[in-house]
Amino acid sequence: MKIRTLFRPKIILALLLAATAMNAFSAYLFNRLDQVVHGDLYRYGLQFNYEWAEQYWTYAKMMLGLIGLAIATTVISITLILVGSRARETRGFSNKRTLKIDPTKLACAILLSAGIVALALSINFASSILAFIGLGLTFWGALLLYMTPSRHVSLELLNATATTTITNIEKILTYFNPEGKGVYLPPKYLKDFESSLIFIPLQAEQALPKPEEVEEEKLYSKNPRGILLEPPGLALSKLFEEKLGTSFTKTDLNYLQEKLPKLFIEDMEMVENINALKESNTITIEITNYIFKDICKETRKHPKIHESIGCLLCSGIACALAKATGKPITIEREEQSQDGKTTKIQYHIQEE
Repeated sequence: MKIRTLFRPKIILALLLAATAMNAFSAYLFNRLDQVVHGDLYRYGLQFNYEWAEQYWTYAKMMLGLIGLAIATTVISITLILVGSRARETRGFSNKRTLKIDPTKLACAILLSAGIVALALSINFASSILAFIGLGLTFWGALLLYMTPSRHVSLELLNATATTTITNIEKILTYFNPEGKGVYLPPKYLKDFESSLIFIPLQAEQALPKPEEVEEEKLYSKNPRGILLEPPGLALSKLFEEKLGTSFTKTDLNYLQEKLPKLFIEDMEMVENINALKESNTITIEITNYIFKDICKETRKHPKIHESIGCLLCSGIACALAKATGKPITIEREEQSQDGKTTKIQYHIQEE
């Protein structure tokens, strides 16, 4: 583990908030101690004298001043972290540096700072009104801090970037002109179990290469003859794993069947509905209103990649199936309804 991973902004922020709370509590305890000196001890015979009183007042003011300075320093540090000010060098004719301020983080900093100050004042003045105000401001500041807005990419932009990749793969397949369907290799064929690879044999009904013969760095396999490509859905399948919090190599087909509906519908909002059915060595997945339909439509314009590899979504699911089952997977058929809303994909699990 790298050392720098221990010092993430949120961890630092949590430590600063804890330090602020401890400083405020220290001020409260000192205030209670001062009440003991000026109240309880007089009832037990303490006699006032300037010789000890001046020293007590001096140390008390110094202590309260240091506590106040520590709170102010911590609040300023929190504010600077939340504001997220960072220098940005502008390219062009000038080399001026400007500050970029995040409005959301600035609002968080203001609310948290005001809430902490209100809580500190409520302790000092024993005011329940200030305590409620401070708790409210601190709560909303912390809530806004952890409700970070997610960044979304326009589907048009995604479609535009995917088109080039599809075209390049189609050119490679056209050049080699393979006869067999692409086979998504399971992890045992690969050096990196978390990766995925597709083998496209040049001749139909050709045997798969042995695991020791598969080299992920090479494009072409001589024995047996075929093409080795990273599937277009590899990154998508890794995103599935990230959302589920586990690698598909540690799961099985039952887990995948159970989690796919929640993953696709609720977590990622990719489809309107999805059904997965397994019969013998065939897995049929039916998807309704999925967001990649434009990219898949573009894939159908390229017959080689459509027959051998499948569209982006088909490829991503195939990668997941190969990892979960531990067996080679091929995309046998992809059918689309007349209205274009529903797609049925058939996967075949190969017995080795």
